Amino acid sequence: MADLREAFSKNHALQCGYCTPGMLISSRDIVMRLPDADEARIRLELSGNLCRCTGYVGIVAAVKDVLRNARAQRAAPCAAGSPGRARETSAARQEERNVRRTPAAAAGAPEATSAQQWRAVDGEGAELTQSFRVAHARAQVWAWFADLDQWRAACPARG
Repeated sequence: MADLREAFSKNHALQCGYCTPGMLISSRDIVMRLPDADEARIRLELSGNLCRCTGYVGIVAAVKDVLRNARAQRAAPCAAGSPGRARETSAARQEERNVRRTPAAAAGAPEATSAQQWRAVDGEGAELTQSFRVAHARAQVWAWFADLDQWRAACPARG
C-alpha cells in the first residue's frame, strides 16, 4: 500500500480525495491479484470506482508504475533463503488462500456479478471515459482559474 500511496502522489492521481480510498483499495487488489495486468485490465478493474477529477489517467499510471516495479523485483535474482523470497512465497500462498476461500459463495449468498457477466466484460472489454466541453475560450478559462478569490467562491465549502 505504501508503494501505491507514493505512486498516487507521484502520478498526480489525487485530486479532491473523494474516490481515493476506493481507488487505493481496488488498486491494491489489482497489484496483489493481477501482477501482469495491462492498462486495459487495470481500467476494467477500476471501472466500478467513479472519479470526478482525474480522468483516471494518473490513477492508471500509478497502478502501472507499481506493477512495473513489482515485475522488476520479481525478475531480480533472489536467493532461496532471503527475506524477499520468503515474502514472495508467503504472498503467493496468501493469494491462493484468498482465491480458494469464497465465504459468500460458501454461505449460499448470490454473487453481485455473475461469472457469465464477468466473462462478457472480459470478452467485450470495458472503457472508462471522461470528457466535457467548456463554452469559453481557453484564455478566458485560464484567467478565471488564475483569480483565486473568484475560483474559491465558486467551489463548494469544505469541512
